[in-house]
Amino acid sequence: MNPDEDPADDGPADTGRDDSAVDDDEDELDRKWGLSPTEPLVGFGAPPVVAVVVTRDAGDWFAETCASLAAQDYESLSVLVIDNGGTEDPTPVVAEHLPSAFVKRLPEDVGYSGAANDALTSVEGAPFLLLCHDDVRLAPSAVTELVAEAFRANAGIVGPKVVDWDRSDRLRSVGISVDPYGFASEIAEPDEIDQSQHDLAREVFAVSGATMLVRSDLFEAVGGFTESVPFFGEDVDLCWRAHVAGASVQFCPRAVVAHRGRFGERRSVEDPERPLLRHQARSMLVNYAPGRLLMALPVAFLLSLADLVGSLVLGRFERAGDIVAAWFANLAAFPSLLRDRRRLARARRVDDASYLPLMRQGSSRIRTLVRGAEHENRLLAATQASRSYLRSLDDGPNRLALGVGAVAVLLALLGARNLLTGPLPVLREFVDLGPSGARLVGQWWSAWRGAGLGESAVAPGAVPGLGVLSVLLFGSTGAAW
Repeated sequence: MNPDEDPADDGPADTGRDDSAVDDDEDELDRKWGLSPTEPLVGFGAPPVVAVVVTRDAGDWFAETCASLAAQDYESLSVLVIDNGGTEDPTPVVAEHLPSAFVKRLPEDVGYSGAANDALTSVEGAPFLLLCHDDVRLAPSAVTELVAEAFRANAGIVGPKVVDWDRSDRLRSVGISVDPYGFASEIAEPDEIDQSQHDLAREVFAVSGATMLVRSDLFEAVGGFTESVPFFGEDVDLCWRAHVAGASVQFCPRAVVAHRGRFGERRSVEDPERPLLRHQARSMLVNYAPGRLLMALPVAFLLSLADLVGSLVLGRFERAGDIVAAWFANLAAFPSLLRDRRRLARARRVDDASYLPLMRQGSSRIRTLVRGAEHENRLLAATQASRSYLRSLDDGPNRLALGVGAVAVLLALLGARNLLTGPLPVLREFVDLGPSGARLVGQWWSAWRGAGLGESAVAPGAVPGLGVLSVLLFGSTGAAW
């Protein structure tokens, strides 16, 4: 770390660095992890790790976070606490539990991504960074297991099993899946009970940003977090760019971390759905290579339209507004999108096809269309409501109303039978549209219309409009009317 950062007490921080000469095997590890020969490792499997904890006006739980870091059985662990523009100084809590830790206070809130990126300039010489929220509680062996998995799988990013802060038997994250259109979803079901069903180390597309172990050289190569994504999707975006740079992302179930969450209790921010949709779209627009983006963008736009229409039909008007706002926000940020694409192009090492197998097939957006904010299945709720309504028809007054309504519908269908089964009558505006929509569109460019006895006049705007509509309706002019 830089000398201008003060530890929580007057003593120097124990970084676990060994200044002795390294042997040939350690030189090989240096080359593997992208280190220079002048930066030795402390034996096999025990490289220095710096835990970067971003905090801002944390509550009583922060003491548990610090205590869990102090209880780690990993010897070469240093801690840097970054106060992200908070009004309360975290130094007393840090000094009580982590007397050798460093505390750095930022003058203003720059978001989680901006604060974590401070490690790019504040930390030197450590091959790994452990990026943490201030509301996590790590099991004593968490760091050891994460580092061991990083070496075993040669991974650039490793994430732990994340459980609930108050209920350790409930899963919060065992990896994150992303569909080809940038829509992310947790692999674990909401409030899923941990029965060791996910206890298999494996490569995933992304891991939770609550706690993640990141290779320092990779973090620097991809430019850290995207600071225009301060939270809500910053972890998926970082993992996506790690894949682009040729690194792998690994889930390590042996490392367990409890996460408190409850972001809304700490910050007064807009509806989380809006920035999440905006950031997911931004990740797709920035991280795909041009060829893949040209294929994915039209489908993503159609899926967003389907989501918009479905949200309106299901009465989710706030989500419909969030969808529209997300696209307009990214259009307004087009210059910054181009800058981020050019920056990522310098770190690109593999083709997008290399990590596509890790993506969830189909569209997660359509799967979650019928789920509310609390994971309510709206189709199931509508089905149950319909069954309840049908059962209520057993009452006498309801049966009479149902019978009257059925008779009225039957009479209406009988009276309109010619409209439904035969051609529309030629009466006033119900003119003969001809055999095809293309003919109607052609009349717009002609000075002659064959309506009635013929007339030399410009066709009204409804004529080409009906033509285009009939083309969209598979050539049916009657359906257009």
